Amino acid sequence: MKKITILLLLLIGIVTLSACTNSNESKTYDGAFIKSLAKGLDARWKYIDNEKSDSASSFKKAINKELDEISEYKDKKFKDSKLQELAISYINELNNGLEIAKTYGSDSFETKWDEHIGKRTSLLSAIDKINSIPVQDKDSLSELLAQGNEVKDNNAKKEAIENLVKNINFTVDNTKSNEYTKYYSATVENTTEYLIKDIYLTINLVNADGVTVGTQYVSANNWAPSGKTLFEFSQFKGDNEFTTTQVSISSFNAEKTALCQL
Repeated sequence: MKKITILLLLLIGIVTLSACTNSNESKTYDGAFIKSLAKGLDARWKYIDNEKSDSASSFKKAINKELDEISEYKDKKFKDSKLQELAISYINELNNGLEIAKTYGSDSFETKWDEHIGKRTSLLSAIDKINSIPVQDKDSLSELLAQGNEVKDNNAKKEAIENLVKNINFTVDNTKSNEYTKYYSATVENTTEYLIKDIYLTINLVNADGVTVGTQYVSANNWAPSGKTLFEFSQFKGDNEFTTTQVSISSFNAEKTALCQL
């Protein structure tokens, strides 16, 4: 009788242990991460409010206030795979910030730090869209999210306009060319949603060996969505021959067009 009782207890223990193991394996940390993220942000802001001077050390300490709370989630399981991806990216970007902080005082620091803040705030914005971050200091979070949304919008604008111009193909305009000069032109439709107030393009002239043998510059103003504009440049016939052109943006200024309302 005792043997049966012992065997039953052992079986119950094995089943319980198995259930606990399976429970741990299936546990996800989406909510825990969001709470820890909020705690880390509040700790960072509190530290910044009390810190009176900037230094490499102060920048690193501020970042570590967040990392102390969320580093562990890099290896945790999430139910939402997109949130998990963003969590890992955010942790990686904070670690990138630690490396940039080491360069405090150098000529490159401000540029690198601004880029880091842009990436960090855009990631925070994406996380908050999935699950609101329950911070105590809601004003500070609102400022970061606004900055992140602006970075996201600017990146989308830049990508759209780069895609618009990168495949511009210039051909010889025989109606304007003569025995001394060749004229090249391309008519391009603005397929983006942006009014391009002004844009300046650099055109590298590349020969059959892949060598850039010349450079031209073209521009456009007030280029509306669905509108077409003519880009053209000329080349003396005695100049180096080229076979292809590579177009890149030197600078641009664009904004979304307002929707018409009744």
